[in-house]
Amino acid sequence: MRKFVLLLVASLVCSQTSAAEESLKQAFEESYSNYQASLKGNNIGQAAEYAQQALQLGKSLYGEDDLNTAMLTLNYATTLTLLPRQWSTRSSFSDPTPIARLAVLRYEGIYGNEATELLSPLLTLAKALVRTGEDRKELKSVLARAEGIAETTENHEVRGNFYFDASGIAGVRQGRKWAEIAASIFSEQYGPDDLRTLSARARVGQYQKSKKQAATYEDVIRLLGTQPDAIGLRFGLHQKLVIYYQGKKNSDKVTEHLQAAGALNFSIKEGAYLPISKATPRYPRQALSRGVTGYVIMEFNVTEIGTVENVVVIESKPTGVFDKSAIDAATKFRYIPRYVDGQPVSVAGVRNRINFDIQ
Repeated sequence: MRKFVLLLVASLVCSQTSAAEESLKQAFEESYSNYQASLKGNNIGQAAEYAQQALQLGKSLYGEDDLNTAMLTLNYATTLTLLPRQWSTRSSFSDPTPIARLAVLRYEGIYGNEATELLSPLLTLAKALVRTGEDRKELKSVLARAEGIAETTENHEVRGNFYFDASGIAGVRQGRKWAEIAASIFSEQYGPDDLRTLSARARVGQYQKSKKQAATYEDVIRLLGTQPDAIGLRFGLHQKLVIYYQGKKNSDKVTEHLQAAGALNFSIKEGAYLPISKATPRYPRQALSRGVTGYVIMEFNVTEIGTVENVVVIESKPTGVFDKSAIDAATKFRYIPRYVDGQPVSVAGVRNRINFDIQ
């Protein structure tokens, strides 16, 4: 009888352990699925919360030294670097730097110190260091180490991807050089019209002066043609060219690129409209000298070419003080127009609030 009890107890313990593990696994899978969905929906704040949750559950499920845990650590660190900077003050979100350092350590524990698998966590650490403005010496060391690893591989795609990703880190001195290297590698391996090559060329354009930059963007758009995978890049370049040509007061080119961007229907639902450029209102001198603050709520129409017309003030405080400045600014707004059935249409009743605050 005692033996039976022992077996029964042992069986019960195994059953309880299995149930606990299954519950943990389900919780992890739910968190990770929510993380992926939030990331896909561009809800970065929510994605960061789920990434942190998935890391905690995954570490319990897989253990401290497992590759899955290392990858979950990297996911969390990467997501934190995507958060808007003003969110860094929120207690629910961590500084990405220590998490990124931990990701590097965990990858080193699995792959060693020189593996190409370290490139992604090292670049994430570099982004975290730039974001938080921490030790520039560490940033320089991290990037030099990553470049050294990239240069040891014969895998051209890995090298090209490293230089392309590194060139996009804000404030990196070698950004243009690395973008040019990426463009050269991709062009040699995949051809001058390949999306990877043209993406790298567009990245080079970011470091050029405005006139040459615009010419580069125009050329990249032309070469991209109608490649379906290039819609996001084309949309972004059209946006940048709208801003450039608006500064040059070239209304024809502004309209051309607004309509081209709208026709792509990228990241906006058909039937929506998207603000592309909003002029900064002039602060009335008398109100400024007296320290008066307030706001203006306006309503207007967005035309089929993305301009604004029929601006009227719906509400303002103090009444009449900021109205003219707000209206003058609103008439300079430009939108990617609404498209319905592939055709641009005007939109009535668009509202916008402008706040007048003294910093």
